[in-house]
Parts: sequence; C-alpha cells; structure tokens
Amino acid sequence: MSILNRLARITSNMDWLDKAEKTLLTFASELERNPSSYTNMLTGFMFSLEAKEVVVVGDDNEETNLFLETIRSQYNPSKVILFKDGDNLAKVAPWTETQTMLNGKPTAYVCKDFVCSLPTNDLKLALKQLAE
Repeated sequence: MSILNRLARITSNMDWLDKAEKTLLTFASELERNPSSYTNMLTGFMFSLEAKEVVVVGDDNEETNLFLETIRSQYNPSKVILFKDGDNLAKVAPWTETQTMLNGKPTAYVCKDFVCSLPTNDLKLALKQLAE
C-alpha cells in the first residue's frame, strides 16, 4: 500500500491512490480485528495522511546536490522528493512541468496533495515548510 501511495505522489496518477484505498477497504474488518498483523499496510495508510511532495529544481551541480542532501537528511517518512533537472521529470510527473528555478539557484517546492507553497531558494524556509 505504501508503494501505491508513493507512486500516486510521484506521478499524480490518482489511480494508484484509488488502488491503495480499495486495498485498505478490502482488509478493513481484518485490520480492526488484528492490526498487528498488518503493520506495513497501516504504515502505508499513515503515509497517505501526512504525505508531502518536495520538488527540487536545479542543475546537476554541487550547490544543488547539497540542497538535496540537506532536505533528504531531515527525517520525515512521509515525504517524496523529486529532482527536476531540465524537462526530464515532467515525463514521469507531469504536475511538475511548470516548476522552475528561481534566480538560477536550486529551488524547492514543498507540496501537500500537489498544492505547493511558494517556491524558495532558502533552504531553512524549505525545511520549515516541510516540517509544518
């Protein structure tokens, strides 16, 4: 279930999310009776409640890599991080097509259900948005 939720967050294809929800509903009565037997499924459900999408737009260089590594290093099991270098990501994740760098610097878009906060080059602000 977790992978289905992640695929939905990456691609914006809600069919994956629908499949995850149907899986959860199929096992709902069993989950109520014996939740400890379905910890992975419950983890996937918890992921879906708190999931955030983070798109980092930048060039493949040291500054962008440091920006990405800092975001990755913050523990948040409900985040999906996508790196956009040119137009490569838009083929898999069309919802990222309009996201661009600001002022030629690595830029973070922190999103919840594909609704993004204002883009920022400020790493501290991006981390704060991710923590909210």
